[in-house]
Amino acid sequence: ELAERDAKLNVSVLCPSHVRTRIYDAERNQPPVYHNGDAAGPMPQQALEAIWSEVAERYKDFGGMLSPETIADCTFDAIRDERLYILTHPELNALLAERTQAMINGRNPMLYAV
Repeated sequence: ELAERDAKLNVSVLCPSHVRTRIYDAERNQPPVYHNGDAAGPMPQQALEAIWSEVAERYKDFGGMLSPETIADCTFDAIRDERLYILTHPELNALLAERTQAMINGRNPMLYAV
């Protein structure tokens, strides 16, 4: 709609998949035993690494975990190319197509154990 009006503004929608952030470092995402005030103290680095290892294994068939820097590079490239959708993990395109087709056919989406 913006292009039809010769607007000098473009829009992109970032649809990131698995990004290696520090989300598990946040206290709210850790088991209660590691919360401030408990005798256990902060979550040990070894425990955090074990969580990341498990997450990486779970997502390896879906393009793996990308760094925030890689997501940023994808984003800037797509904005420069004036692409509307920014899909960071092409390995998920088949699942996206299945889900879209299910919507068109009036079916509920399949659930994926990831």
